Amino acid sequence: MRVKVWNGDQSKYLGEGDYVDDVTVYFIAMPDGSLKSGSNAEEKPDELPEGGRLIESDRNPKIVLDSGQTVYGCQVWWQPIKSAKPEPKTLSKQDFLDMMKEEDWKRR
Repeated sequence: MRVKVWNGDQSKYLGEGDYVDDVTVYFIAMPDGSLKSGSNAEEKPDELPEGGRLIESDRNPKIVLDSGQTVYGCQVWWQPIKSAKPEPKTLSKQDFLDMMKEEDWKRR
């Protein structure tokens, strides 16, 4: 699914990208209230900074931006891009026959 993405406080538009999957991410809650993560938030850290508490977040949206940057739903605001193309409509046989009768009637 294609998505539009903004940074965490919505002050900067980061661009468009692809919603890849839901993944588990790890971040560290620091004693001062800040949050940190490793360079790859999907890898569980081997060590924690002093006073840090590991937080595991399951089913977090993984989004790969067109720029190549990977961001996660817990870091950003995002929304699906609505397709400009209408979804194809499936007609039943009866709908088709009714439509043909209507078209035939219009030609008279």
